[in-house]
Amino acid sequence: MKILGLDIDSKKFGAVVFTDKKYTAYYFVISKKKETQERIFDLQCQFEKLIRSVKPDIIIIEDAIYAQNFKTSKFLSESIGNCKLTCKLLNIPFVLVSNKTWKKEIVGNGGSTKEDIRNFCISKDKIFTTLEQDVCDSYCIALYGVKIKEGK
Repeated sequence: MKILGLDIDSKKFGAVVFTDKKYTAYYFVISKKKETQERIFDLQCQFEKLIRSVKPDIIIIEDAIYAQNFKTSKFLSESIGNCKLTCKLLNIPFVLVSNKTWKKEIVGNGGSTKEDIRNFCISKDKIFTTLEQDVCDSYCIALYGVKIKEGK
């Protein structure tokens, strides 16, 4: 089974695909020179290309968080909504997971910091010392998907 974990916002996303205990990481960044709406659509296009090439069986998407800035919260929600719609149109099941839930289930603390998450990932594979934080988060989100699919 291929499980894709996704951490997305209005400028970039990290994705990790697990297949039989092996994983592949992806990271996409859209130019900050583009207007926000254009970046959101570009991210959606990159997401669609990724899932068409990877063909995951299920996608685990980190749900929107409340950001202190209204504009950021709005665009984060739009980005996630685009991903959900893409999954629906391509008939790929998805699960939304809050950041506190996957952090508690995978890292052991719902309030884990970015450093806690990175250290957890590095304990699994030293490659995470060189990867973006979004990829570390995606790795944990994908692990959460593996855990729920195994019924643990």
